[in-house]
Amino acid sequence: MVRTAAAACRRIRRPRPPRPSPATGAGSRNKRLRAQARGRAPRRKRGGAPVTAFVVLGAVLIAGALLFVVPPLLRRSSRTGATRDAVNVAVYRDQLRELDADLRAGTLASDQHEKARREIEARLLADVGGGEAPAQSPRHARAAALALGVAVPICALAVYVAVGNPRTLLPQTSEGGNQHGLSAQQFEALVSRLAARLKDNPEDAEGWMMLGRSYAVLGRFGESSEAYAKAAARMPRDAQLLADYAD
Repeated sequence: MVRTAAAACRRIRRPRPPRPSPATGAGSRNKRLRAQARGRAPRRKRGGAPVTAFVVLGAVLIAGALLFVVPPLLRRSSRTGATRDAVNVAVYRDQLRELDADLRAGTLASDQHEKARREIEARLLADVGGGEAPAQSPRHARAAALALGVAVPICALAVYVAVGNPRTLLPQTSEGGNQHGLSAQQFEALVSRLAARLKDNPEDAEGWMMLGRSYAVLGRFGESSEAYAKAAARMPRDAQLLADYAD
């Protein structure tokens, strides 16, 4: 019983840890929030990653399209001459068989049969042995494949420059210039010219959409919203327009 009382006294006398005051708890929370903010801050510096990803993806798609188009074109050109010769030989053989059948049936005289046979053989030799078109077709096909391989990337780049988002093409306009050699003053002059043209042609929905994008690049967000609203009124179901307008 004495031991039980002594143990109870020790439990009663054991000091309790002090509770943190509200001010101390708030200060620690603020420190944690500042530390988390400092830890997350570097993640926002992404630079031109979206543009680079778009360029890489576009290059992969163009290369895939060329792989589907160019090799069949080259293979078909190499087989064109042999295929045509085989078809010609088969046709002339059928004609010779018909001549022999007419001779056996008595509907064609022997001299007529011999004359027709010589004509068929002469045409066969002229078509199979003297044609120069099969020798030229591979060169033409290679030239066409080369032209296609050059034209597809150029056309893709031209389309992107024409209808792409100016915020990715002109990343430094607000600083007074950009990497394409177009200064801020020149860009503003082009935007003013577009706005003046739209006053004469207010039903140009594509023009209003381009004007809204340009105003957004210049930081004139109120005018950008008005231009997007006019474009949306004329193209209410355009998904790209609605996405840009929401941004």
